[in-house]
This record gives sequence, structure tokens and C-alpha cells, in this order.
Amino acid sequence: MYIIVTILLISLLLFILFNWLMGYKKGNNIIDFNESYFNFNEYIEAIKKKLEDDGREVT
Repeated sequence: MYIIVTILLISLLLFILFNWLMGYKKGNNIIDFNESYFNFNEYIEAIKKKLEDDGREVT
């Protein structure tokens, strides 16, 4: 019984740590693209386009 509880607690802590490290918390915007951008200017333009498509104001 203790082994199962320990495994569940460790799994929960790892999940919380992963979410914290990846930035999944209130106030952060997470953008996932279907393609990779190696050119910084293309990346910035893609972020601006995505935010504008979502109805946000971008400057």
C-alpha cells in the first residue's frame, strides 16, 4: 500500500514540476506552431500573426 501511495505522490510531484518548468501557469501565453522557425525574424512575425488571429493587440 505504501508503495502505491509513494508512486502516486512522486508522479504528482513530477507532473507539477514539469508544468512549472514548461511555463504552464496563469498569465503565460503558450504558442505551439506546426513548424519550426530557425530565423528569428520569421519566428517573431509568426508570433505576431498568431496573436492577431486570436484577437489580441500586438505592438
